[in-house]
Amino acid sequence: MSYQQRWSALARAMAKQTAALLITHPANVRYLCGFTGEGFLLAFNDENKKPQLFTDTRFTVEAQACAADIGLCDNKAITPQDALPFVDFDLGIEAEHLSTSAFLALKEKTGVVPTKGLVESLRIIKDAEEITLLKSAAALTDEAFIGILSCLAGLTERQIAARLLFELQNSGAEGPSFPFIVASGENGAKPHAEPGDRTPKPGEMVTIDFGCVKDGYCSDLTRTVPIGRPGDELRRLYRLVAHAQKKALACIRPGLPMADAHNAACSVFEFSGMLQYFTHSLGHGVGLEVHEAPRVNKRAEGTFQPGMVITCEPGLYVPGVGGVRIEDTCVVEEDGITIISREETT
Repeated sequence: MSYQQRWSALARAMAKQTAALLITHPANVRYLCGFTGEGFLLAFNDENKKPQLFTDTRFTVEAQACAADIGLCDNKAITPQDALPFVDFDLGIEAEHLSTSAFLALKEKTGVVPTKGLVESLRIIKDAEEITLLKSAAALTDEAFIGILSCLAGLTERQIAARLLFELQNSGAEGPSFPFIVASGENGAKPHAEPGDRTPKPGEMVTIDFGCVKDGYCSDLTRTVPIGRPGDELRRLYRLVAHAQKKALACIRPGLPMADAHNAACSVFEFSGMLQYFTHSLGHGVGLEVHEAPRVNKRAEGTFQPGMVITCEPGLYVPGVGGVRIEDTCVVEEDGITIISREETT
């Protein structure tokens, strides 16, 4: 999809809410014109009005490359109020991405219309180019994981995270897509544990949740790795999580309710008496951000649609014992799904 097509789709989405929209979320700015510097956009629901890109003179060269078909305003200092001369009526804002001070400054001079998810709703369905970029990021992540397996012994959680980051950037990644999670032993019971100085011990599991950014697009992968031979309880947790993921993936099909996939994983855990240890949603969208719409949980509305790229990541977290999470990223196709992370190998 071209940038012009994205602008046209946004104009249609805006039609019932606002005549003009101030776009301040960096991921939304990049989606609409490719600009990655500091700045914001002004869009109109009238396709005959040219969108405007606002930035300061530090980013003039980058902005000129992104503004061939839109207007460019580059001054020494730019504030959201600089968009007001282009606005005839009320101004829509991204309510989740504008500071309170900027909101109050705009409200003093014009009517402000808070909006939510206008651009994000367009980003839910990825085009072929976006999917190619997501596959590239996923491939880098897979390779980094395979590379770390042979040298886990003796490394601390923090050293494992550092080694993964080095491997990713050495392979061409721009950087991490989020702060890595490396949780060994009892730390595995913390879904968002921060890597520490603990060294995984024989008989334990290590949960590794990491990802990278490549050409602006993100990856997200979780694997739970045994150190030696874990005990019966940890092996049972692993089998349950793997089974729950299989059941959930079978529900990720075009036209099926998104909540059904989450509930399928829950049913596995409920039958085994472990549902209380599944403490988060099944998955989320991945794109220019590592966590974006749609959110796949028990309250999810709507159905899976071709072009969605989402994670499937059930987990169990038992205090005093440890935890297991398995996460893969999949593309919803016309007739099923394609998993773009490498098949589980542990």
